[in-house]
Amino acid sequence: MAGRSALETYKQGGSWWETEISDIKKNEIIIRGKRIEDLIGNVSYSQMLYFLLCGKELTDNQAKLFESVLVAGADHGPRAPSIAAARMAATCGVSFNSASQRV
Repeated sequence: MAGRSALETYKQGGSWWETEISDIKKNEIIIRGKRIEDLIGNVSYSQMLYFLLCGKELTDNQAKLFESVLVAGADHGPRAPSIAAARMAATCGVSFNSASQRV
């Protein structure tokens, strides 16, 4: 496998890891075409997450909305807690009627 080693490529100045999202070389990290140094301190966590996932930059207002969605979903996901409770009860072998009852 001569010439196919990631370590050898890296030692010669090539990318250690290269994808559509990132290009990582010695002393250089490029994320979707932008240097990591230009992103650090200039974008919020939610802006960076969206940029990584979608490749698009969010405005400050869009980032605030996206962050609100992330925070709202962090506690119990995108569904109501009563739905989650019923599904958990149903998967534990409780009868359908018992699982669908609201407490």
